Amino acid sequence: MNALGIVVISVLGVIFAFVLYRMIVDIIWNKRLEKFHKTNENPVFKSPLRMLNLKRGMIGASTALLALVLVVTGVFDLSQTVLDVDTGKLKTLEYAKKAHSMEDILDKMNADDASYYYGPEAGNGALAPEEDLDGTTASQKSIVGTNNHVESVEESDTVKTDGDLIVFADQYNPDTLQLFEVDENGLLTKLAPIIFDKYYISSIFLTEDYIITIGMEFENMYTYYDQDHGIYSMAYVGWYPTLYQGKANVVSRDTHDIVYSIKTNGLIKAERLIDNNLYLIFNTYRQEASILPKFIEIKDDVEVESVLPFEDIFFFDQIPAYNLTTILSLNLNTFEYDAEAYLGVAEDIYVTKNAIYVSGYYYQEGIFFFDGGNKTHLVKFKLNTETGKVSYAASIVLSGYIENQFFMDEYQGHLRVATSIQWDAFEKNRLYVLEEDETTDKFYIVGLLQDGIGKPQERIMSVRFFENFAYIVTFRNTDPLYTIDLSDPANPVIINEIEEPGYSTYLHRFGDQQLIGIGYDESFGVKISAYLSENTSLPIETFYFKDDSPEYSWSYSQALNDHTKILVSPDLGFIGFAVSKTTYGNNQNTYSSAFYVFNINFEDEDIIKDPIIINHTGALYTYTVDKAVYIDGIFYTFSNLSVVSYNVSTSSIMQTVDLKS
Repeated sequence: MNALGIVVISVLGVIFAFVLYRMIVDIIWNKRLEKFHKTNENPVFKSPLRMLNLKRGMIGASTALLALVLVVTGVFDLSQTVLDVDTGKLKTLEYAKKAHSMEDILDKMNADDASYYYGPEAGNGALAPEEDLDGTTASQKSIVGTNNHVESVEESDTVKTDGDLIVFADQYNPDTLQLFEVDENGLLTKLAPIIFDKYYISSIFLTEDYIITIGMEFENMYTYYDQDHGIYSMAYVGWYPTLYQGKANVVSRDTHDIVYSIKTNGLIKAERLIDNNLYLIFNTYRQEASILPKFIEIKDDVEVESVLPFEDIFFFDQIPAYNLTTILSLNLNTFEYDAEAYLGVAEDIYVTKNAIYVSGYYYQEGIFFFDGGNKTHLVKFKLNTETGKVSYAASIVLSGYIENQFFMDEYQGHLRVATSIQWDAFEKNRLYVLEEDETTDKFYIVGLLQDGIGKPQERIMSVRFFENFAYIVTFRNTDPLYTIDLSDPANPVIINEIEEPGYSTYLHRFGDQQLIGIGYDESFGVKISAYLSENTSLPIETFYFKDDSPEYSWSYSQALNDHTKILVSPDLGFIGFAVSKTTYGNNQNTYSSAFYVFNINFEDEDIIKDPIIINHTGALYTYTVDKAVYIDGIFYTFSNLSVVSYNVSTSSIMQTVDLKS
């Protein structure tokens, strides 16, 4: 209880004690007076003290009841605090609360109805980063790898390389890592694969010492948790439920042995590598028998199990608790970890060098159509990459929803956030500029643009921030591409609008005012366009993947929904991605999958050059090209059947490595 609470309760206590004292004294003296009158045979008059004592009793009872209510409700409880791992100072919690027991967690989760929860559609609609290099080796090879969103924050991928080794996590063989050694001439030597038992790999990291796999471990369960009855039951004969648990393995590059593993009781939603710290974000859900985050570490064949303490779990009174989201930081030198968690909603993750932002989407019932609709709860955790510590920092509720991580951007002390509508004529697309309070867990809105972003009922399809500019694409029938000036954070201004049929789901900045966009044409086939972001109303050039033949054709690319599938380097002047095409005609279907590389030069008359097409041979629908990496003038493209290398200097296929042999 804080000082004000102590004073108020003390005053109420004194009033109650005084009233009680006066009632007792009056009763005693009234009894003595009655006895005196009877002894002296004096006439006895009705005393007004009974009514007075009744009033005093009511005052005393009300005072006691008020004090009890104040204590029980915690109105004057001491403010909870959290240590800011960046500044080392304490911050007062005004929005979040710390859990003290399992009862706190269960009460919060049981108090909320999850039936209103429906997250945004899968896919990133992403607008790309400027930094895209995996990094260079000591030999200073020219390498283009994972298309990272933020500089110095490495994202996981299905293909990783450092120029000497290429590691491929084939999604069609999720228990296997394919390894390739790159010689001085760029030729590949296929090494023995690493095969895991009862473990599916979703993505990987590659460091100087380790290959890090992110995935899930599974096992068939002979008993299962019956949610309806809250008990464990025997599985039916012939049917065994499968238990999936998120797991990260740290594998030695030299020996291919697993030197360390950490397993959770939830599924890993996102992961990042910053310096020598691995960050895992995973969810456990309200339906699970054990909601508390649990970690099982495996090192030298020894398992150590631990559970996150209650004081490291936060919740918010006004936010529904659909799941429990945990932020875990693992030091790859010492294999020590730190973690915090919160009850709420969690969908999209944006990570900078010093912070993790988690956004969640929920529906809030309004009062007479006011203050209701789609809401986004945004939560910030601060990171200290030197100590490996994680700490909750701030949160805010915004109108609308966030589609993906590219809707958020941190720049010069401000967080810029775009929120979209869901085809609702009464809603607006918005661009917020937020600033974190230094002493509490609040965000302040320092700037807001809520008019002019999209025409009626157009929702935001993609967002990209770069320094003082934001590029926002909206869509319903046409694709407006807005350029917004954010040089004055308190006064965002739209300075340009481009319209075209279809829309872009991905934009990449190639230079001052120069953008390349990948997206859908008006027939929902794949297209790539070049834009100038100021003083233009149309794209300056577009390449369509459809042809002029009478047959019906359809094209699709994973790059439309996953920015890591794009290989891009403005410095080297290219952008590439895999495209699958299906053509229907002459009573037959033709399917192909290839990697397309476009050379880009805004100084030439033809900005987008005709693509280099790197084909992979295969039977109908039995293969798909996944992605590529670039090392010293050679594109290495990967499918589930083969690796095809293309040499830029000779303009020819250099090598094909069969993955099925």
